Amino acid sequence: MINRVVLDTNILLDLLHFENPDLNQLRQDLDHGSIISYTNTLILEEFAEVIARPAFKNNADKVATLIQKSQHLSQLVDDVLPKAPLKCKDRDDQIFINLAFHLAPCSLISKDNEVLRLAGRAKPYQVEILKIWNR
Repeated sequence: MINRVVLDTNILLDLLHFENPDLNQLRQDLDHGSIISYTNTLILEEFAEVIARPAFKNNADKVATLIQKSQHLSQLVDDVLPKAPLKCKDRDDQIFINLAFHLAPCSLISKDNEVLRLAGRAKPYQVEILKIWNR
């Protein structure tokens, strides 16, 4: 079993902001240390920018709490990473792909269709791209 994961912004939102019960297994595995999540400052900055948007209706305290939770959820990796051999059409999602390829073997959990389209091509590189964690 691959025990390294990268969580994209939508998964972080589901996990921390919406507390989506579909991610209970992921939450348990992270809490018990059977998998380890990795991030970098670029990913943390994107998450912070997204949760501060008016659509999420978070006050400053809630934003700060969610940012803190996201920081404690994952181990921090350097932002300067080699570019992955696969390119995502959505350039904003390339940061997740680059990190997952850097950590290979690794799972990247994403709900983004452009990222998910790379799943088959990522396997030979020992990168598993998943929509949901259900181990």
